[in-house]
Amino acid sequence: MSEDGCRMSAVGCRKTANALTLPLVPTVLPTSVFRHPTADIRLPSSATQFAAPLVGIVPYPPPVPKRGDRYGASALCWLCGGETGGVGWPRDAALPSTFASHNEAAVSSSDAVCQPCAAFAVGATWQPVAARLGLKTWQQASWRSYSHLFAAPSQHECPGPHRWREILLEPPRPPFVLIISLSAQKNLVFRALVAHSRDTFPVLMETERLIVERRQFRRCLTDVEAARAAGAGRESILTGRWHPAAMAKMGPPLFRTTDGIIKRWRRTEPQLLQLATHVSRRPQTEQTKRPEQPVPPPATVSTPTTNMRQLELF
Repeated sequence: MSEDGCRMSAVGCRKTANALTLPLVPTVLPTSVFRHPTADIRLPSSATQFAAPLVGIVPYPPPVPKRGDRYGASALCWLCGGETGGVGWPRDAALPSTFASHNEAAVSSSDAVCQPCAAFAVGATWQPVAARLGLKTWQQASWRSYSHLFAAPSQHECPGPHRWREILLEPPRPPFVLIISLSAQKNLVFRALVAHSRDTFPVLMETERLIVERRQFRRCLTDVEAARAAGAGRESILTGRWHPAAMAKMGPPLFRTTDGIIKRWRRTEPQLLQLATHVSRRPQTEQTKRPEQPVPPPATVSTPTTNMRQLELF
């Protein structure tokens, strides 16, 4: 694995042919800061601590309680493993009752949640950001409702599939965080990793952490879009269950070639194939416009029905 890949996370990773899949397990992430190789900036190890200042949702201090301590005592964040700076939220006060990812806590013994993680866990911090971006919002909308690109120094987007295609082919200058939400139902920011390279970078696709090698992704995307141009649907590409109409449209030779290429991706790089399929686009068939024809005059000519002799009577 490259040096860039090693710096991305302290969790273990499994290398397949050309992409790395990082398991989501309760792991203590590094609490030290990274130094970006091409810029004199210091980066936190946690995606939430990297992204929160970019969108202006910190500081986000806990309210003063009627009794007990205002801040959690632990130095490390229960959720992301980053440093709390002594001003983290008490764990029970930080997370909404709907939060269900307790098994993914980075530091299970901690009693504190850092302010960035607490801010990303609630919808109240999302509403003003959504309004600033001109996004549709509703009462239950939150950070989990959209996908996110965070990039230093202040870039934040909520891309759709076609925009993700552009981003994955030409990522922004590091550091950046890429989060693709498929269900719009899960808290994802704390699960993500900070990227430090444009050539090999982490992507969080729902709950799957992928390490994507850009050149390999480009080849996979090219094969997927060629299959879609030949008539394959996204479901057929991902499952191998081809629609008879698509097979008939391709014809036996093209079908065998296309199926063989996609089958190799499905067998060796299923997560990369899913990512490429999600952001792929079907090439639009150019339709030649027929020249407009002049409208011919009516074929029938109206004939007066009133007898001229009758008109002479008036």
